[in-house]
Amino acid sequence: HFLLLKSEKNSFPQLFKHVLFFSNRKGKESLITDFSVEPENGTILNEAGTQYVTVSYKDCTVDFEIVVKDYTVEKLYITSIPKLAYYVGEKLDLSDLKVEALYNNGSVIEISDYISEPKDGSVLEKTESGKQTVTIKYKEKECTFDIRICENELENLTIDSIPEHTVYYCGDLLDISDLKVLAKIEAKKVKEENE
Repeated sequence: HFLLLKSEKNSFPQLFKHVLFFSNRKGKESLITDFSVEPENGTILNEAGTQYVTVSYKDCTVDFEIVVKDYTVEKLYITSIPKLAYYVGEKLDLSDLKVEALYNNGSVIEISDYISEPKDGSVLEKTESGKQTVTIKYKEKECTFDIRICENELENLTIDSIPEHTVYYCGDLLDISDLKVLAKIEAKKVKEENE
């Protein structure tokens, strides 16, 4: 019969640095180290759930159960804030956004394959409140932040450079390809919620 000594660590690759007691015919227990295990020590455990390890020595075997857990995301953190103020018609720019995921094993990993709503590069439209919530989603977890969207008001137009040709003859084609026009735009201040 076998008696498996308790491992000091719960990780599968470390488990079999320990020994077994083997009870011989006279009832004496002997420490053994030349036992075999299935699956082998160092096997990568890719399947979540309850699994069994079989320990063999001579003609005897004993099984014990291990639990393999999936890594799951517990929470998302925004560690670097992107641009937060926009004008109507600008595109959402998340290039400076940094997001980290906290996993159930305590590890924290920076992620970049998140999904954002609205999507990065989306044209921002006017909202009644002057703000919009951006939602970041990753593996069924999400976090949010707000951006401000200011309205633009056109104050005036001015000609910066008139075309080279301003005299034409009947039948000529109009060419204004070198015309330059400036638009003076003033952003309306978005009222804060407490104003």
